[in-house]
Amino acid sequence: MLCIRNYNAAHSMPICSVSVKFNSNNNFATASLDESITLWDENVSKPVLDLVQNNCGVRCLQWIDDNKLVFGDEAGVLSLVDARNPQNTTKLMEFPAAVHKLVTHKESHKMGICCDNKIVSVCSISEDDKIKVVYHDRHMHKNYVRGMAWDVKEDNVLHTLGWDGEIQTHNIVWD
Repeated sequence: MLCIRNYNAAHSMPICSVSVKFNSNNNFATASLDESITLWDENVSKPVLDLVQNNCGVRCLQWIDDNKLVFGDEAGVLSLVDARNPQNTTKLMEFPAAVHKLVTHKESHKMGICCDNKIVSVCSISEDDKIKVVYHDRHMHKNYVRGMAWDVKEDNVLHTLGWDGEIQTHNIVWD
């Protein structure tokens, strides 16, 4: 592996998540325990925009369309920010533990969410930024859920991996 660019001093604490913007090879966002989200362009060596200054560490983020990012933090809050209007962050919902990972479904506004516990949730985010839980499971894993991925062949299947060493398959029903 060859390093083609080094973003020294981009954040003051560890970066927990990187998300590449849809349909882009150059634009991405980073989330850090320094409580910030930063927008980048690979062609520029400095940050394009400090998008969010949160009130606690940001653990994960995912683009949901060309302009909007959903992010989860150490307080268990899931929020949305529009890069066109970053001063207005929308709190979507709260979880009982820090949000660990988000995975967006490639062809819908569905998002898999896991926290620092054994709960797996799938939410639907509407065009007007309203969120609805469409799936919730707290019994399939015996320990923290650490990884998630949507199935590449079956649109309504989410696979999860936990510290219990088990890979579980969740069949999500949606309209």
